[in-house]
Amino acid sequence: YGRAIALQLMALAYGYGMENGDRAAETRHEAIAILQSHDRPEYLKLYIKLHSTLVQTLMNTLRYESPALMSDSIEPILHHWESTLDRLEQATGPTRFGRFTLNAHYVALYNETQQFDKASRRLDAMQPYPDNFIARQQIMRQEMRTHAGLGQFDRALATVDTLLHMFTITPGHEHDIIQMLRYKADFNRQAGHYREAFDTQTAHILLKDSIQRLEMAAQLDEIRTQYEVDRHVTEKTRNRNYALLASVGLALALVALAIWIGYSRSLRRKNIRLVAQIQEQDRLRNQAVRMETWAQRLAARMEPGSGASLVPDENDLFHRLEQLIKTDNLYLDPNLNIKTLLP
Repeated sequence: YGRAIALQLMALAYGYGMENGDRAAETRHEAIAILQSHDRPEYLKLYIKLHSTLVQTLMNTLRYESPALMSDSIEPILHHWESTLDRLEQATGPTRFGRFTLNAHYVALYNETQQFDKASRRLDAMQPYPDNFIARQQIMRQEMRTHAGLGQFDRALATVDTLLHMFTITPGHEHDIIQMLRYKADFNRQAGHYREAFDTQTAHILLKDSIQRLEMAAQLDEIRTQYEVDRHVTEKTRNRNYALLASVGLALALVALAIWIGYSRSLRRKNIRLVAQIQEQDRLRNQAVRMETWAQRLAARMEPGSGASLVPDENDLFHRLEQLIKTDNLYLDPNLNIKTLLP
């Protein structure tokens, strides 16, 4: 069992990791050969799983590659399957649904290779079908193909009607209904029921167009919804960008205002100091002019022959001081003292 598990993992690596289908098939064959002589349930489950994978791989090869190249590979596998089928049919337990699935794969393979008689015998041996909806509708599809391949169109039509009923009462199978109507129209045509074929084909076209219109409307609604969502996101992004720009502009304006206020205060302080300096210079200049004028007058009075005495009397000194104060406004000088009045 461990060897078979290891070979199964190797097959997965070959098939999916390395895309080497031939080597993957050989590895699965080796695992099947190891398990075919054991009847334990876990052995049978792995045996059926390997077989199902192998058959499904062959089906895909037949459909999408070259059917002619696969004929030599299919016959030995079908012969080996027929030789071991009785042993699997006698097994019980958890392998029942797995056996049914494997049988379904082989029926599909028989139909794909147009061995409809073998497919019919296998279908009869599989009765009754399980209650599982997916498995039941899949095997009934193969039953429909088998009856049509054998020319049993009445049985094929009965199977189609059963499938139509199953799909109609189960929501979400509109496309399956369209497909069954197409099959039904084709089987009626091959059976010579042309009126029924025409009516079924008309119903098929009408239903297909209706579903296409509904799907188109749904797609338009989805596009419209997506457009509204994108527009809302765009507007939100644009508003956020505008708010960000406004915030940046306001911040820059506040910074500029702060700089201007600081500069204005600094300039005002400088202007105040400059005015004070100018006023002080004007005061000093005026004081110098007054002192010079006073000195000139005093010198003129002290000149020889002017009749003025070097030591004037008190009255003359008082009159001269009064004249200087009234004429030159010396009382305005805050630094006026006796020393500034003496010659």
